[in-house]
This record gives sequence, structure tokens and C-alpha cells, in this order.
Amino acid sequence: MKWYFQALKNTFNFKGRARRKEYWMFRLVDFLFLISFFITGFLVAGEKIPEVVGVIPKIYDVLIFIPYLSVSVRRLHDIGKTGWWVLMLVPSKCSLYMGIDVSSRTMTFVSITMLVTSLIGIIILFMFACKDSQKGENKYGFNPIGELL
Repeated sequence: MKWYFQALKNTFNFKGRARRKEYWMFRLVDFLFLISFFITGFLVAGEKIPEVVGVIPKIYDVLIFIPYLSVSVRRLHDIGKTGWWVLMLVPSKCSLYMGIDVSSRTMTFVSITMLVTSLIGIIILFMFACKDSQKGENKYGFNPIGELL
């Protein structure tokens, strides 16, 4: 929880670096909150499952979007990449909230393009998030691990 709250505290800080531990602990707690919200929705919803279950997680997702962006940008800075790489997530967020139905036979070219772009972006950003920090100082600041020692 410490890392989750640290990321929330740095919500509007898009400068500097975030170590792997900060990023992944934030993502883990974020995932656990989403799962708990879905479970709560199922328990509360009863027979109105489709209408009620997704409301709370979507509200949470909108509220946590800026902190998620900031910790992702700082994580990219930690490996020496520009934060603009995070824009690869935009198609996945758009498709999530636009309600693109991937099971539909009449998926448009735009839908397919957004889906493919989302998958490629998620894979690339996942690989970046798993990389070790750049040693020492880079153009985005000091190594956060070195600051802890």
C-alpha cells in the first residue's frame, strides 16, 4: 500500500523516475481494488448484473487514470525512454469506453485498428515496465534506487 499511496501522492508529477517496485506495486493494488469492486458489484447487483457491475470499476478507473499515467511516465523515464510512449495506451482506453464489441461480425476498420494497436502497445509497455532501471543518473533524474541507499 505504501507504493500505491506514493504514486497517488505524485499524481501530477510527470518528471523524475519511478522504480519497478513502485510501478508494479501500484499496479497490483490497483488490480486488487478493481477485482474487489467487481465482486462487490456482483454481490450488490443481484439480477441486474450487466447494468450495475461495471459502474463502480469504471468510475474508479477514470479516477485513477491520471495517477496511472504519471507512474507509467516516470517508469518509462527510469529506463531512459520518453514518457510519450504511454500514448500507446490511448487506443485501449478509447476502445474500453467506446464499447467496441470484438465479437461482432461487422467490426469496422477503425475497431480492428484500435484493437491491434492496443495489443501491440500493451505488449511493448509491459516489456518496458519489466526492464531494469538505468544505472546512475539519466536525463530524467537520479536513479531512485540510489536515492534510497
